[in-house]
Amino acid sequence: MKRLFLILLSLFSLSSLGFTLETQWSMASEKSLKVSCNNDSVCERFCNGVGCAVVEKVCKNCVSTSVAMTFAFKEMGRAIVAKEAIDPYSLFDLLESGEFVSLTSRSVYNIVERFNSAALKRRFQALCTDGTQYPHAFFSKTLAGEIDAPQMVWCDSGVYRLERLTELSVRGSDSILY
Repeated sequence: MKRLFLILLSLFSLSSLGFTLETQWSMASEKSLKVSCNNDSVCERFCNGVGCAVVEKVCKNCVSTSVAMTFAFKEMGRAIVAKEAIDPYSLFDLLESGEFVSLTSRSVYNIVERFNSAALKRRFQALCTDGTQYPHAFFSKTLAGEIDAPQMVWCDSGVYRLERLTELSVRGSDSILY
């Protein structure tokens, strides 16, 4: 019994983040990220309490089958991969800037394939090595408000830098999708 207790205690004390994220939609169709702090002091300072909702600005052309959106959903976990762990609190800097697009396998921006399909869910889950059910991938935005370069992914165990393994020419040799 004592051994079982120690095993369970060690499982719960593994390096997991002190905060969680969840996508929410308001009745006015505004997207926000619900941040729950779970006794994390940095998160509580960011939220001015035990949790908060960060409104995500409208993403221009994200509800589309554009090259950028198709690439993001089709290549998540394949050509867009998680690399080294980064300071998890750098995510708060990105959230505070408001210049980001967040995607999950349950994103309403996905009109490329079936909503939260098993294949799409597996590609997103491939970004995390800890079994996170719904990783949140974050992209920067262009000045025009469209999705741009992959930045980071939130997993239960940490925040990781996202990297695009390939560059894709969008309009010939003069324009590269980053």
